[in-house]
Amino acid sequence: MRKSNRLIYEINLIRNNRSLNAERIADICGVTARTVYRDIIELSEANIPVYYDRGYKLATNTFMPPLNFDVDEFLALRIALANTELRESSPYGETVRRAEAKIVAALNGSIPTELKTRPLNARLQGKSTDCFTASLVLTFRQLELAIEGRQQIEIDYQPLSGQSGIRRVDPYYIVFRRHAFYLIGFCHKRTEYRTFRIGRIRGLTLLDRKFTRDGRFSLESYFQNAWEIFTGPMVVVEVKFTGSAATVITTGRHHDGETVKRLKNGDVLYRVTTAGIQEIGMWLKQFGAEASVIKPPELRDELREFYQRAVREFR
Repeated sequence: MRKSNRLIYEINLIRNNRSLNAERIADICGVTARTVYRDIIELSEANIPVYYDRGYKLATNTFMPPLNFDVDEFLALRIALANTELRESSPYGETVRRAEAKIVAALNGSIPTELKTRPLNARLQGKSTDCFTASLVLTFRQLELAIEGRQQIEIDYQPLSGQSGIRRVDPYYIVFRRHAFYLIGFCHKRTEYRTFRIGRIRGLTLLDRKFTRDGRFSLESYFQNAWEIFTGPMVVVEVKFTGSAATVITTGRHHDGETVKRLKNGDVLYRVTTAGIQEIGMWLKQFGAEASVIKPPELRDELREFYQRAVREFR
């Protein structure tokens, strides 16, 4: 963390937690207590006086203008920040925690102090499957630079099947979907917009070439009919669910364009238009014999072959 960022972070920590000593501040910021003492001196010299009274406190409370959240808005924001995948399993974790500290510190008096630090009762469980090694963090930083600078990149990419290969890409977005981070960009090899899982980028080079971003492209349109991540030709899928699978289908929403019809015998007829069959096919496999594909025939054939291979494997 850069020194300027750390100083602001420390100010907000002190404003929000009025019982922190130097050792605790040092632990949160990842520095030594001696560094914290030096920072306190610098803050005081910058006319932001800090004093100690059973914890460090600011002598003035006018460093940042107050935010006028009501209680419901504040709790919703805390839940969102506490449960985002960016917080714990990505190179943006430190940024999220600093942002939360700033928001809490800038609240006005309408939020009771106890709500600012009370443990949250609501938890949204999720986990990124990416392993954030030093090389992957570097890849993120390079992608951010390329996106901001409209700079073409060359990546050594390992697809789900087949050999890795070199792709020249105009990078547009970094997105988080289905437990992982993805790069969305225009692939010059395929001459179309493609989705690349960042964790499967084996190498990345920033090229000395600029690209012009297509103003007509939008993430909303790109993912409009995707089951989760991948795009493809539009296909109408119909499935009959029985048993416990029927209960699962009727007690949750699985796609924005789905229709669900309960049949007289308790079974469920499920219909959706989605981009390609790869991902919906993987989803259907979890239901086993309780999911019977009516159409398209190629999806029905794919699942039949999958189950036949499984029978041969475990015979």
